[in-house]
Amino acid sequence: MCNKIFLPILAVTMFNLPSSAQTAFYFGYENGFKGDNYHYVNDKGFSLNQFTPEFIWGLIAGCKVQNFTVETGYRTYNSTSPKTGYDYETGDPRELSGNGGHGSLSAYAIPLRFGYDFLHRNQEVFIRPETGINLLFTKLTGYSGSFSDNDFDSDNYTTGKCYTPSPFIFGIESSVSAGYRFRNMLDLYLKCGICCSFQPVYIETMVHHSETEDIAATQTYSGNSVTLQIGVKYYFKNHL
Repeated sequence: MCNKIFLPILAVTMFNLPSSAQTAFYFGYENGFKGDNYHYVNDKGFSLNQFTPEFIWGLIAGCKVQNFTVETGYRTYNSTSPKTGYDYETGDPRELSGNGGHGSLSAYAIPLRFGYDFLHRNQEVFIRPETGINLLFTKLTGYSGSFSDNDFDSDNYTTGKCYTPSPFIFGIESSVSAGYRFRNMLDLYLKCGICCSFQPVYIETMVHHSETEDIAATQTYSGNSVTLQIGVKYYFKNHL
């Protein structure tokens, strides 16, 4: 899915590369929400997909050459595993409300993005498709020892372990922004995007224990997320 979005946006930005050297430098700030997709599967063949929201924010520094943009910066990429219930009689997992599962991930991303501005209404309204790569720096911060999801029944309990496969993970992202440009100096915009990683970012391995059987299970955050943010950018050196 990411390649179907990543490649067309990259083609658009590269096709519209400018031939002159009219430049503007800018910095900015973005914040909003990231929705993470967690996938649970156990040895009985039951699976469950859960969607967990996280607040994110980031700083941006970039260069605009005519309508072509290239930028980098810093963005938070934290994630908390969802609460997952388990039916010890049937082996069927169930979704519980809220976050606060067995572990949490403290992470941030260093992006490198390429974009192109499509301008409308006297160059005041713009639509900007962007695509690029992310370098994720990850660290497990949650509880990673034994845990139990049933404190009232000692015969049925779950033990497991949380971990991140690597402290450095590469990924790609694609997004589309729409906004208003004030006096060719300040951008206010809404941004929607999709982020994908080349390997899982967070993994839980667990065993559900009961009187009759032990069932192994895995819950994985692959790094695939959707984002919705608002942002502002200020052009502090403008020769457009």
